[in-house]
Amino acid sequence: MTKEEQIDLIILLATFRSFNEQLYNLKGKHSGPTKRWFNRLVNTANSYEKSLKRNDDKNLEIVYDSITDLIYSIRDGVNKTEEEPCV
Repeated sequence: MTKEEQIDLIILLATFRSFNEQLYNLKGKHSGPTKRWFNRLVNTANSYEKSLKRNDDKNLEIVYDSITDLIYSIRDGVNKTEEEPCV
C-alpha cells in the first residue's frame, strides 16, 4: 500500500468512527421502521469499529479527534446562528 493509500484509509476509518459517535448521539430518537434501519446502522458501525480497534494507530486517533471536533464546531456554529435574533 502506498503512503497516499494509507492516508486515505486512515481518513476513511476515522470518518467512520466519528459517524458511529454521531449515531450514538441520536440513539432513542426514532421509532417504527426508521428505528429498525437506525439500529441496523448502529450494529454495522459497532461491528466495523470493533475491527478498527485491532488496528490501533496514533494517526487514526489524531484524525478521528480532528474530524469529531470539526463536526461539533459546525454544530455549535449552527446552534449559535439559530439563536441570533433576526433584525
